[in-house]
Amino acid sequence: DGRQVYFLAWTTTPWTLPSNLCLAVGENLNYAYVAVEDAVFIACKDTLKSFPKVFGKKPEILKEVKGSELVGKTYTPLFPYFADMAEKGAFRVVTADYVGSDEGVGIVHTAPAFGEDDYWTCRRHNIPMVNPVDGKGHFTKEVTDFYTDTDAKTVIEMNPTIIRFLYDRNLAVADGTIEHNYPHCWRCREPLIYKAMDAWYLSIEKLKPRLIELNNTQVNWVPDSVKDSRFGKWLENARDWNISRNRYWSTPIPIWECPDCGERVVLGSLDEIEQRSGKRLDNLHRQFVDEVTFPCKCGATMHRVPEVLDCWFESGCVPFAQKHYPFENKDWFESHFPCDFIVEYTGQIRCWFYYLHVMATALFDRPAFKNCVVHGTILDENGKKLSKSNHNYTDPMQLMKEFGTDAFRLYLFQSNAMLVGDLRFKDSGIKDMLQQLILPLWNACNFFISYANIDGYCPEEIPVPQSDNELDKWILALLCETEQKITANMEQYFVNHFTDNLDALMDGLTNWFIRRSRRRFWGKEMTADKKNAYDTLLYVLVNTCKLF
Repeated sequence: DGRQVYFLAWTTTPWTLPSNLCLAVGENLNYAYVAVEDAVFIACKDTLKSFPKVFGKKPEILKEVKGSELVGKTYTPLFPYFADMAEKGAFRVVTADYVGSDEGVGIVHTAPAFGEDDYWTCRRHNIPMVNPVDGKGHFTKEVTDFYTDTDAKTVIEMNPTIIRFLYDRNLAVADGTIEHNYPHCWRCREPLIYKAMDAWYLSIEKLKPRLIELNNTQVNWVPDSVKDSRFGKWLENARDWNISRNRYWSTPIPIWECPDCGERVVLGSLDEIEQRSGKRLDNLHRQFVDEVTFPCKCGATMHRVPEVLDCWFESGCVPFAQKHYPFENKDWFESHFPCDFIVEYTGQIRCWFYYLHVMATALFDRPAFKNCVVHGTILDENGKKLSKSNHNYTDPMQLMKEFGTDAFRLYLFQSNAMLVGDLRFKDSGIKDMLQQLILPLWNACNFFISYANIDGYCPEEIPVPQSDNELDKWILALLCETEQKITANMEQYFVNHFTDNLDALMDGLTNWFIRRSRRRFWGKEMTADKKNAYDTLLYVLVNTCKLF
């Protein structure tokens, strides 16, 4: 009937609209052609309830179609900057499985350079990418209406300008503010943008079968559930690893490239750099390495690629890099690798543990560690992660000064954190551990010292008790049993039972042995029974302290 037809799409990032290349619909969703005055809008039928609020009247549905019936339809883009991309398959409707009717209007604006879902959707439908945002977050010259070479605003700051631009041309029907998660810099809190960039990748897909096999057969995880659950599932779903970063500080990627013929050369040592360039470097920071150039076989000059390594690449190299292997300490490294034991919190399952495993598998076809202990996250009393910027914790040095390092350590050992759970840290918990284990041991020591000083009991060596007294035999048996339990658990890296074992021993020592043996220390003469009591108590105290 001559009315203009519009696809009604929505976005939370107006600054990406100049880069729009397609619209995504849900294949099985129901869509409607809706008449509003002299225009027709296409939107998901389930979202029409919002139309009266937006347009001021109830919509007139002209016809209904499935999302699959919209596939392939073309449209005129909001902005003309990349109109020629239509010849390459852009500005058409495609399907995507993430499109739903629970938010928006069931039609999703898609800009492949600024979102992972967008990127894969366009790649799946052979739609090329445009990327008109520079490294500083400003529009490039292609975006003529919003580009400026002076006093440039970031693309996020341009959102109000873009919205106003669309309203002025009758290309926007509504706007508003919604609350949703958005990436921010963890240090300065500035908002970030998603932006596609060229990068170097390590092919994890090729390594994945061996990564899984080595984890299943040669690594002991504590708790054991981590092997198949968190770490095992992470390996199964691991993707190729972007090992490059576009920043200044980090290890320069040692690849030199020819701008003319595309030849690439990897230099693996200072000697190789010197052989190629004639320069001997003493410093491997970027400002020095980037000065190294040398001729290509085609006659042009080769320069280092601009990227640096992901810091996790270096972290994954710790086992051999710490000893400058393979340039030095070859025998030492080969006799100490893989290491016996590492420990870190659960967040490292996807980070350090993973990258150690990847590098060791890729380079040596072996795991990087034999045993890995994983503990949980320590939170504040309100369940928030401890943070320097939030100041939501007491200085650990102050706590150790007040309660002692042993009470601090034992509090952590007995916590749920040692079972990969989260610990809501309470200062009072350290005090409780002090009262539960440390003070009873201290009181037992004071009891021994007080009576030993009175009787002049001071053996040159720690005696091995030879008593037939039932109490002596019982406490020695309890000590032996505790030592065996703690040793067995420690050999398996189980520390969460540690305090329970000590608690049972301290209860037996203070509430039973010492209480029931007091009369044996009261006598004026150093009888055989009294000496046995001293020998036994001293032996138990010394060996109990070793357990702590």
